[in-house]
Amino acid sequence: MPAWSTYANPGLGIQLQYPSDWQVHEDLNTVAFTRPDGLALIALDWQSLGPGQTSADLMQDVVSHRLEQLSDAVVVPIEHEGGEPAEALITGE
Repeated sequence: MPAWSTYANPGLGIQLQYPSDWQVHEDLNTVAFTRPDGLALIALDWQSLGPGQTSADLMQDVVSHRLEQLSDAVVVPIEHEGGEPAEALITGE
């Protein structure tokens, strides 16, 4: 069983565990986790909502913009501390 490390972003109220041998790359609005062989990448991206925009509106905008580029897409619910429930789009690309 692999050892685990913890990624935490107190500003967003998120915390998750990832395999310790994965690389973490973080910038202003994105954090990416990459397997040592480079064959897997998990990226989280966050954006501020515009006036009157809900997280569902933002997700629909993202999906509509990239729909033709996505393969094997799955939408999964996410809950985070202090915010409204949202959904994440998981894709093979």
